[in-house]
Amino acid sequence: MHIRTATHSPPFDLVNFSFARADRSVAMLSRFCLARSMAGMSLAPKSSSVLPAGFQSVFSATRCMSTEATEEISLPAIEDAVEFRSVKTVKKEIRQSPRKLSYLAQQIRGLTAPEALIQMQFSQKRKSTIVKKTIQNAVNLADIYYGIEPSALKVEQAFVTKGMFLKRVKFMGRGNTGVKHRGHSHLTVILREFDPASVPISKSKARKIAYKEAAAAKELASNAEVTKSAETA
Repeated sequence: MHIRTATHSPPFDLVNFSFARADRSVAMLSRFCLARSMAGMSLAPKSSSVLPAGFQSVFSATRCMSTEATEEISLPAIEDAVEFRSVKTVKKEIRQSPRKLSYLAQQIRGLTAPEALIQMQFSQKRKSTIVKKTIQNAVNLADIYYGIEPSALKVEQAFVTKGMFLKRVKFMGRGNTGVKHRGHSHLTVILREFDPASVPISKSKARKIAYKEAAAAKELASNAEVTKSAETA
């Protein structure tokens, strides 16, 4: 009686298979580079300029045949300017539509902290008190963390984003109902430190300063004449 025995195939070696595939890929790539280099040597004109290694593609002829070390081109480091410190405060869920609150944010944008506080103090808008409190919180944070004076702070950014909109019942005529939206907004104020001496003075302000200086010099000269006449007498 003949007994058939099952023949088992040798176990599959995944490691050797991977290395074999890698060797084949390297061989194909080297042949491709060699073919490209031969084509470039036969077709390229002799007077053509060779680009630096950093600007050549991976499969270029000059890169495949070159044996020199490549050098990366790096720009010189630019010295960082003086970084002015900044503080940020956010007031969320203000019971006001973003469109109406954005008018106040636009009013204080670009002003110094004391000027922005004065503008909100005398504003007729209902939410000006909330905006003033947000600016004051930012001024307090700058004083606590960095010790910056309010006169050296400027409202760099002041913007409004859309908050939660609540849906309520809107009663209308003839027994009809609709949807009423109660809008909320988020206010963000960013104060940045600046050098008050570097701020350019307007022509009108410079004229006022010159007039005050001239008046003070005239008064000083008159006082000197009075004292001189009193001494001679």
